[in-house]
Amino acid sequence: MGASIIIFLFFLFCFLCLPHFIVSSSGNCLNNQCSKEAPGIAFPFRLKGRQAERCGYPGYDLTCDNMNRTILELPFSGRFVVKDIKYGGTDHEILLHDPDDFLPRRLLNQLNLSGTPFIGYKYQNYSFFSCRSDTLSSSFDSGRDISCLSNTAHKVFATSSIGYGRLWSNVNCTLIATIQVPVKFISNAYDDYPRFYYETVLELTWNWKKPWCKKNCDDKDSNFPSYGGRLDVLSGGKTFPIAIGIIIPTVIVVAICYIVSRIRGFCFGAGNIESTNSSQLVTITTGLDEFAIQSFPTIVLGESGRLPDPANNICVICLSEYQPKEKVKILPSCSHCFHSACINDWLHLNSTCPVCRISPVL
Repeated sequence: MGASIIIFLFFLFCFLCLPHFIVSSSGNCLNNQCSKEAPGIAFPFRLKGRQAERCGYPGYDLTCDNMNRTILELPFSGRFVVKDIKYGGTDHEILLHDPDDFLPRRLLNQLNLSGTPFIGYKYQNYSFFSCRSDTLSSSFDSGRDISCLSNTAHKVFATSSIGYGRLWSNVNCTLIATIQVPVKFISNAYDDYPRFYYETVLELTWNWKKPWCKKNCDDKDSNFPSYGGRLDVLSGGKTFPIAIGIIIPTVIVVAICYIVSRIRGFCFGAGNIESTNSSQLVTITTGLDEFAIQSFPTIVLGESGRLPDPANNICVICLSEYQPKEKVKILPSCSHCFHSACINDWLHLNSTCPVCRISPVL
């Protein structure tokens, strides 16, 4: 009886404490931010130094600077302050601000988004003109000079208007450059009142190749893919703590009832338990041994990320498409292919192919 009490106390401890430990360990993937005023960070973004790598997707790393601002580092265009991030099924948007309030100057230096997942919604040509202040009439003020590029002697304007571009070319204005600016909406090229709306904020978006959401998505309509398509129980979010809160109490109740039934014969109506000297052997089906699993052939995919059979381009275990340089394992008995890590985990617990249920051991 004393042993059963100890076991009961152990399970009670697990019931009260284990969920807290699990939620704490996975909490670093929950919505995070650099400050109360900063945007909330969720998948596919992550804060380096505050969230684990599994919390985000490659190319979406953010940092916090010494002023608690959220920073995005573009490989070829430098640092930007993240003003806001909008997550949605069809409309993803990140708003960037120049830390020194010189966004037009950085655009003139050719903003380069290469090596990043970010793109402009659309692109529009803007012509930048430098005009002498003493020769401008009041009609030019409608174009609104760009303050960070202007001074008392010269004013700098930017326009997408064909008419204004021709007008400024014929007066004491010098064309600095014509560049493509990422914009959310294309303005009328014949607008009578051209203005440059991108002095402070740059609006960018990003695309996904996979149109489904597996984890870390608070919006049910979101199309965020999971990181690498791998299953990760400690991935953060709300699903895992809820599942643990259901599973652990169920296991505890079953264990308590089993213990009580073995000792007193009630809870399951077992009656008096007769002693017996015979023991029953329980057979547990397990997977293959490590030597057998490692003996199956493994290949590394080429740049196309495709197998010779075009219909076989998705791992049925993790439901992710094969990517270049990934390791793929082939089962010799049926020639079905899977991610090496996925099928290794499967065969440790199961002894047959997950597709055709044929034993891979010839």
